[in-house]
Amino acid sequence: GDAVDVVFGADEADAVFTGTFVGSAADFATLDGDFTLMKSGTTLKVAATSVDAFIGASPTGLEVSNASLGAVIDTSTKKFALVADGSVKLVGPDVFTLTGSGSIRLNQLDRQVNETISTPSGDVVVFFDSPDDVLQLTGDVSITIADFVSGSASIVAEKTTSGDRTTLLFQATDVTAFLGTGAATKTASDDMGVQLTDGAMDLRITRDTAAASTDYAFAARGAAELVGISSIIMSGTLIARRNTYAEDVTFDFGTEDEDDDVTVAAGKTEFGGNAKLSINGFAMVAGSFGFQREIDGAVTKIKLAATGVDAFLGSNPDNTLDTQDDVGARISGGRLGAVLYRNAAGQNTYALHAEGSAEIVGVTGLTLEGTLAARINTTGGAVEESIDV
Repeated sequence: GDAVDVVFGADEADAVFTGTFVGSAADFATLDGDFTLMKSGTTLKVAATSVDAFIGASPTGLEVSNASLGAVIDTSTKKFALVADGSVKLVGPDVFTLTGSGSIRLNQLDRQVNETISTPSGDVVVFFDSPDDVLQLTGDVSITIADFVSGSASIVAEKTTSGDRTTLLFQATDVTAFLGTGAATKTASDDMGVQLTDGAMDLRITRDTAAASTDYAFAARGAAELVGISSIIMSGTLIARRNTYAEDVTFDFGTEDEDDDVTVAAGKTEFGGNAKLSINGFAMVAGSFGFQREIDGAVTKIKLAATGVDAFLGSNPDNTLDTQDDVGARISGGRLGAVLYRNAAGQNTYALHAEGSAEIVGVTGLTLEGTLAARINTTGGAVEESIDV
């Protein structure tokens, strides 16, 4: 018959098995790929390449593909630690696009782990600096949620299962989210819209296998920025949120401070927050803003609506709205509507209307009170828009 070669290197483990496997890890992820198992004493090490993994409940979940995997198994305690590095993609809900790179990280050894396992695709470092149990996926991804927001983030994802309902829980840092136009290109020079930066995000996706349905909710918050309109500078805090569940969802952003929590009402979609606009260096507007995007042929519109508006036109040396050094006209407790336009030629313009109670401040011997409207139009033409405030 055919000969069987028996060949071992001087530094090779006591026993080595190789082959193709399909299995699961801690009821967290399913795995398949080309595996090599090496045993020395009570330690079994696993190296694998071309690994595909799935976390979730089909057809909704996270796919990890073409991964390199390293695992350490303690045969005396029957426990293990595992790391698999590969490409990550969210599958299932059509409203989501989530792609990037990530690592499945599992540690159930009840101890710290620091092992480097060689695979044909490179070394995999199985490192956990704490004995705590870990069941998660970490990674850096780009994410788009319907036509609502697009951005990037560093994520940590976990999975819970209750009956027929499997839920993926994401917490993200370094979040950017954008509502506008131009985000599909690599350059930022063609962007126009409202941007959330340096943010945090919580996202929850639930697959009900019995009902064959998927629901999700998320909230992202961060610093406010307006891009594409150089004459307007925005500052403040924005929150982007949406909830398709039948019940309210509360997110804690990974902190224990309940005052920090954000509750998203059932069926709610919102992009807004408390912000301040500095316009052309001569006018300031502050209030509670909401934003929405509309596409009208080749024209993109970002509509802004605000309540509780304070606005100022005049000399404002310290760039605030409540000091004694202002000289000019102040509107308080007002409303604002504005539209930012990107036309087919790539030109960005805007029109703004704010109105409310007004007074002249900082002028000795002159007192004027009444109602005023602040109106700015850079479009070069007539504007007729209706904006719900």
